[in-house]
Amino acid sequence: KKKLSKLVELYVEGQIDKNIYIRKQEELEFKIDELNNKISQLADMNTDESTIEADLKTLKNSIIARESSNQVKEFDISLFNSLVDYVILGSVDENDQGNGFIIRFIIRSGFRSKSREDISDRTIVNNGINNTTDNIYVPVIDFISNQKFFSYENDGIRRLRKIIDKVRVRVEMEK
Repeated sequence: KKKLSKLVELYVEGQIDKNIYIRKQEELEFKIDELNNKISQLADMNTDESTIEADLKTLKNSIIARESSNQVKEFDISLFNSLVDYVILGSVDENDQGNGFIIRFIIRSGFRSKSREDISDRTIVNNGINNTTDNIYVPVIDFISNQKFFSYENDGIRRLRKIIDKVRVRVEMEK
């Protein structure tokens, strides 16, 4: 803005030509617009970070209060909803084999590089499991649960009970 003011003074005093004045004025106004846009983006980022920090602090206090109580802990749906964005049952393993016994918890990170509308169902299923360069999710926790579950399969005549003793659990977040 100081440069623009100085440019106006030079033009008024007749020290620069009108064509040079117009060209320099446009350049300076373009730079001012660019800088104002950057300032606006940084202010938005600062607001987002402040909101995320406040949400994380509230979540942390909620978890600490829950863990410090000596009572039996029931499932807390509000805590679950504040942590988990969505759950995917079944997925593809490292060998590109379909596996119905993978549970993926996609946690809320606050940083979304893509709009949910831009992410296809196929991308969600494949991301985080296959080693592709366009993964949008990164695993935070990945383990095998050795609890025993029953699954029923239909062989065309009757339902057969099958014991499942390994379920893979993955907790993932957006990069």
